[in-house]
Amino acid sequence: MVTRLLHRCGLELGPESDLMAPQADNPEGFWEHLGFVALNDKLLAALGGAWDLPPRPDESFTGPQLNPLRLKARLLIEGFAPASVWGWKDPRNSLTLPFWQDLLPGLRTLIVVRNPLEVAHSMRERNGTSYSFALRLWEIYNRRLVEVANEKDRLVTRYDAFFEDTESELRKILQFADLKDTELRNAAGLVSTRRRHTHFTIDDLIDADVSAEVIELYRSLIAEASPTKTRVAKATSRRDTSSETDLLPGSVSRVNTFVPERLAQIEHLYGELLSQAEARHRVEIEKLKAQIEEISAHYTGEVKQLRDRIMQINELLRARSISLAENESRAQDLQNRLRKQLQATKRLSRILDDASNAAAQLRSSLRWQIANPVAALKAKISPKKSKDLLGYGHLEKAISSYEKWRVAHSEITAIDDEIQSLLSGIASAPERHSATTTAGTASAFAPPVPTRPIEFPVHKQVDVSIVIPVFNQFHFTQACLGSIQENQGAERFEVIVVDDCSTDATPEAISQLPGVIYLRNETNSGFIAACNRGAEKARGKYLVFLNNDTLVKAGWLKALLDTFAEQPGTGIVGAKLLYPDGRLQEAGGIIWQDASGWNYGKFDDPQKPEYNYLREVDYCSAAALMIPKALFESVGGFDASYAPAYYEDTDLAFKVRQAGYKVLYQPLSEVIHYEGATGGTDLSIGTKKHQDINRSR
Repeated sequence: MVTRLLHRCGLELGPESDLMAPQADNPEGFWEHLGFVALNDKLLAALGGAWDLPPRPDESFTGPQLNPLRLKARLLIEGFAPASVWGWKDPRNSLTLPFWQDLLPGLRTLIVVRNPLEVAHSMRERNGTSYSFALRLWEIYNRRLVEVANEKDRLVTRYDAFFEDTESELRKILQFADLKDTELRNAAGLVSTRRRHTHFTIDDLIDADVSAEVIELYRSLIAEASPTKTRVAKATSRRDTSSETDLLPGSVSRVNTFVPERLAQIEHLYGELLSQAEARHRVEIEKLKAQIEEISAHYTGEVKQLRDRIMQINELLRARSISLAENESRAQDLQNRLRKQLQATKRLSRILDDASNAAAQLRSSLRWQIANPVAALKAKISPKKSKDLLGYGHLEKAISSYEKWRVAHSEITAIDDEIQSLLSGIASAPERHSATTTAGTASAFAPPVPTRPIEFPVHKQVDVSIVIPVFNQFHFTQACLGSIQENQGAERFEVIVVDDCSTDATPEAISQLPGVIYLRNETNSGFIAACNRGAEKARGKYLVFLNNDTLVKAGWLKALLDTFAEQPGTGIVGAKLLYPDGRLQEAGGIIWQDASGWNYGKFDDPQKPEYNYLREVDYCSAAALMIPKALFESVGGFDASYAPAYYEDTDLAFKVRQAGYKVLYQPLSEVIHYEGATGGTDLSIGTKKHQDINRSR
């Protein structure tokens, strides 16, 4: 109440938003600055205490451990620099006053004395504090206060006086605080006796068996607040020496009687404090036990999942080792066949060269022409038969027979292809085993099953919208979403799954995932239509088109997003695509003059330097690329004429480049791509056949 009156008279307390809000038991407000309250709490905690556990009387407030709090205190004080007179209210100041006196030389302290029973009653109603403990706190708070605040810089006022003569009491405080009294009458009108809930007297203190020390302290504070305190002090000083001598034995007797009682009270209060502390500790221990049990149960399940996953990986490694051994054996066999074929080719080449030289010499031989004039003449007349006539037609027959043999043995072509793969460092299986190899690879590199439920946070505003078009292949979609969840950073994004009329478990499972925006096409419209629909619903500034047969790696999204911030004029950024076995699938795309495309670095080591720097490329695969939504819309999105799929990403890259933007490959963003898992690899059937069709556009 007193702080409210002083605020009305011009005392600056800080912004209203920084003051403690009113409550049901105090509708007029506490008028306490939350910053000072919080700092006092931290200060007491740093000294090993609290508001209900005062620090030792001889506690030092100058230690270096309080330096961070001093800095915060100075910042609070600087906020009041514009005010001519300012202050703050907090009962904890009674315990921390030395700290504030060091920071504010000349600090004035207003002590509002209230009957101890009223304070104890209020604490019991508000906090459930016992009367004995509350009275002990009242004594400690007020005794510490009068010991630290000297008489020159303090003013003691009675709480009761504001209900007896408000204007007089308030005028005395305004003079002490150097505040003007222009609002004195208006401020005094705010006091209402009806608002007072409790009122106790000194007789009530005696009847309630309150300790003599508490009563004596209360009386001394009231005496200091009384206008007649000076006169009383002088009268006391003029007492007769003999009277003092007469009173001394009685005082000693009272002290001797009081000491045992006081010790018993102290022991009782100590036991009460100890019981309260033990109760708090028991509650905290129970909470910690519950948390430990919960964490233990959680991690026990995770450990089991990890063990199962390790067993799966070991099985995959064993299968992979067997596959590698078979590939090594096959590669050795191919090398031996290559060596034999090269030797045969060299012999045949030498024979052809020798025969050609011999035929040339024979044709130019005058002796042969003289010996065979008729054959020479026929050779000139009939060039087609000249080879037989000139004696080396059998060589042409031999070559013709060799070519027919090549046609009859089609596996030679496959061997040639395998030789080229070996020369480039890649041992691929023979064509006649392609079906077996493809099936084996798919089995060895099946998409991982997420180890925890998939869910994504929902943001009011997002920076990136990840659009994932899907058609069936639920397990790939599930693995893709799981990898995004496991590798998410601080970027605010949303996940949009566009279901192109799937017929497997996709509709039921994906639509139930928290945080996933699920869109479903009523008919199968193709990859391009699904991407464009997802882009229309996106809220992010940037779009990421991501195939559902992908697994993203740590930092993938941040690397794409940072590229736009660090490289002005960027229109598209594509990720480094890897095969599940770790080989490079694409480090940016190349478009040749005949419009055919090539994945740069395909099958090579992804760690080579030539694949690990930011650079411009012809195009980036739509399996994992980022583009600003505004730019995507301005160039018309993915061209529907390329439907259902293929070469739409190439067309987009060329349109973006034509609009004046760069198409960049970012190697720091790595994405595993199960190429062909959804679209297949056969160019003659399904969606894949459109790859050759769209290339000709």
